[in-house]
Amino acid sequence: MKNYLKIVKIDQGSPIPKNHQWTALIQQYAKTEVRENGRRPLKLASIYYIKGAVIICFLSVLLAAPVKAQVTVIPFALKWKYMHVKVQIATSDTLDLMFDSGATYTSIDSAVAERIGLSKLPHQPIDVGGMGGVQKNIMVPDQQIKTGNIKIGHIDAVIFNYKPFATTTNVPLDGVIGFDILNNFVTAINFDNKKISLFNAVKDVDTTGYQCIPFEFINGDIPHINASIKLPNGELLSGKVMFDLGAAISLLITADFNKYHSIKQKVKVNSAGSGMGIGLSFRSEQATVDAVLIKQLSISMVPLILVSDPESKGADGYMGILGIDIISRFNLIMDYANKRIYMKPNQSFNQQF
Repeated sequence: MKNYLKIVKIDQGSPIPKNHQWTALIQQYAKTEVRENGRRPLKLASIYYIKGAVIICFLSVLLAAPVKAQVTVIPFALKWKYMHVKVQIATSDTLDLMFDSGATYTSIDSAVAERIGLSKLPHQPIDVGGMGGVQKNIMVPDQQIKTGNIKIGHIDAVIFNYKPFATTTNVPLDGVIGFDILNNFVTAINFDNKKISLFNAVKDVDTTGYQCIPFEFINGDIPHINASIKLPNGELLSGKVMFDLGAAISLLITADFNKYHSIKQKVKVNSAGSGMGIGLSFRSEQATVDAVLIKQLSISMVPLILVSDPESKGADGYMGILGIDIISRFNLIMDYANKRIYMKPNQSFNQQF
């Protein structure tokens, strides 16, 4: 496409003649959605008034120039097994938040909220749900967060006591963030170089070599995908799993799914233990299955947690929670707008658990 430059002599302050050929050309461009690589034009024409002359410069070179695809890059650190990113909320200093696809709200530790003055702002009660039920907390609406070079406004920040978590894991935690980023951007997570790259659309991201995994939102705004486990006897069991970057496990099998398929009786139990969630403690066993399969991706010899509940009646369908021990073996592209997660084995894919 050629560049056009035309100087039309008009008295200063006079409008451009409506019947002028260049006016018609501007109107023609304005009514046409010119697309290059699926993008609308950045600018159709610039009109400059210089000493009584009108310079109409068609910047057609911009029509083919791509919009800057990558919005920002956010480094992350793995502390124990959790992804941590640097975030500011309102006028706070830089906070260290866990990045968690299982977090439907941005939450700030209660002690941190007191220190930065967040808890003194107008707030309202909110019920926070977890594996074992509901806990009452408070929410401070309409806040702004900043990470990398982006700002996201109108965030509802939940104040939550993370001291028990920090004590158990020995990892200090200022809060948790997830959905507020994932829902606003296509989010590419590279575990090899420890970077999160944000994009406006999935077409801006190179998906070569990735498996496209459709998901659905269950239990609010948490993605769930289809997965299968292969038992030592060769039996293949399939169901829905929560895709949870904030779960420091490989795979947790619910008590209902465990009982329905008699999994405990079909695997070698390595050890017994217990776990806890919001308002819940549960018994569990650790065992190993031959493989976990996600579409055409297969991970071998995977340790998992079998939840036990003597009151469970058993149920098929909902298998459990897929955690960071498996997820971190893939580089990811998370596209919430189209309900797709792209997964590609990374450098740690073949490492033993």
